[in-house]
Amino acid sequence: MKSLPDNCKPVRLLRRLTKHVIGSRDDVSRKLNHLRRRLNRVSSNKVFAVDICAQGPRFFAHLTWVLEILDYCEANGLEPHIVVSTPYLIRRKGEDWFGYYFYHRHQVPKPRRLTTYRVQHISQIGFIWRGMPALTLIHAHQLFEKYVGIKREILDRCARFQNQHMAGRLVLGLHYRGSDKTSPDSEAPGISYSDFAALARDYLSKHPAIDTIFVATDESAFIAHLQRAFPAKSILFVQHEHYARGQTPAFDLANQTGDKDAYAKGEEALVDCLLLSKCTALIKTASILSGWSKIFNPQLPVIMATRPHAECLWFPERAIVKEQRSADC
Repeated sequence: MKSLPDNCKPVRLLRRLTKHVIGSRDDVSRKLNHLRRRLNRVSSNKVFAVDICAQGPRFFAHLTWVLEILDYCEANGLEPHIVVSTPYLIRRKGEDWFGYYFYHRHQVPKPRRLTTYRVQHISQIGFIWRGMPALTLIHAHQLFEKYVGIKREILDRCARFQNQHMAGRLVLGLHYRGSDKTSPDSEAPGISYSDFAALARDYLSKHPAIDTIFVATDESAFIAHLQRAFPAKSILFVQHEHYARGQTPAFDLANQTGDKDAYAKGEEALVDCLLLSKCTALIKTASILSGWSKIFNPQLPVIMATRPHAECLWFPERAIVKEQRSADC
C-alpha cells in the first residue's frame, strides 16, 4: 500500500498534532507514526470511520461532533462511517446509538481492512480541523441532509403531532433548559420563568396572529407556569416520561432507571428539537438541543433568551448569536 507523501495536507495536519500530544519526544513520534499508518489506510479506502465513545457530552453535543466529521469528509473527498457507542447504549439494540435514531444515506461498502478511530473526544481523532469555526448554519443543514437521515418512526411521530396540533397554525416555539443549566457555574446565565414568559409576551404582542405556543423543556413546572401566564393561548407540548428533578438533568434520571429509559430520553430530545424547527419562530435559552432546531431549519427566526458565556460559545449557538447580533444592528 502506498504511503501518503510527506507534503500532503493530511500529513501536514498530523505534524501540527505534536503541540497537542503530552509526552516525551519518543511518545510523540510513536503516536504520530501510528496515526500516519491509520490515516494511510483510511485515505486509501476513501472511508473515514470513527467510533465516538465519550461519556460526558449529551445527545446534541455528540451530533455536533458528527457534523465536524462530516465537514472534514466533505472537504477531503472521504465517505463518513460514524458510530456513537455511548452514553445512550442499549445492548439489545446494538452498540451504536447513532444508529437508533439516524442512518447513513450513503451505504458505504465496508473495505476488507477498515481502520476505525475510537475516541472519547473529537480532538483525539488526530488532526486539527480548521473548517468548523467558519461553518455556517446553512452549510451545516446541507451536510446533515446529504449524509444523514432520521429514522422513519421518529419522523412519523413528529408528523402525527404536527398534523394533529400545529397544521394551519402560527406557532411560537419556546425552549426552556433548566436543571443543571441554572447553576452558577453553568455555561450560560439562568433566567426565571417570569422573565422568560415576559420575553414571550413581548414577542406575541408584536405578532398577534400567533395563537399557539409549543413548549419544549426539561422542567414540567415551566409548562404549568406558561399555562397560567397565557390562558388565552393554546399551549402545546409532547407528554414525556422524563423531566428533571431540581438540578438533576432528565437524562441522568433516565439512566438510573435502565437502558430503555435512556433510549426514550434520547428520542424525546430529538422529537422536541424537530418540532421546534417546525415553529413559526423560536425563543430559547442557551442549549445545543434547540440550537439544532436552527440546523434542521436554517430559516427559523430565533431569539436567544440567554447566551452562553464567551468560553462556552460553541456551534451552533455561536452562529445563532452572530446572526442575532447582525439583526440587532
